[in-house]
Amino acid sequence: MPSKTIKNSNDRVDSSEQTTLRLSDDIGKMADRIGGMADRIGEMAERILKTQEIQAKNIELTQKSMLELMQAMTKQMEFSNRLMELMFDKGDNVPGKQLPSWQLSKSTEPAKKSE
Repeated sequence: MPSKTIKNSNDRVDSSEQTTLRLSDDIGKMADRIGGMADRIGEMAERILKTQEIQAKNIELTQKSMLELMQAMTKQMEFSNRLMELMFDKGDNVPGKQLPSWQLSKSTEPAKKSE
């Protein structure tokens, strides 16, 4: 008949084996969860990269549009300036013309200082 000491030792070994098996099962479950999280992180990283590619294209298109707008505005200003020059040049040839109220003098001579 086995002694109580041997029986207690066997019980502890059996209990230790069960604990080890449960711990191993828990580690396996955690590894599965970590794998799932890694997959989700990978998917999110791919989405971020795709978003960056789209945004880079959007920024490029916006920059091109702004450049075109600035070029069109520059051309419009040049046209407006040339039109104003033509209007004033034609006005110089009209006898008895009146200067616009904002244009005080056509004189290019500096004003004389009073003594």
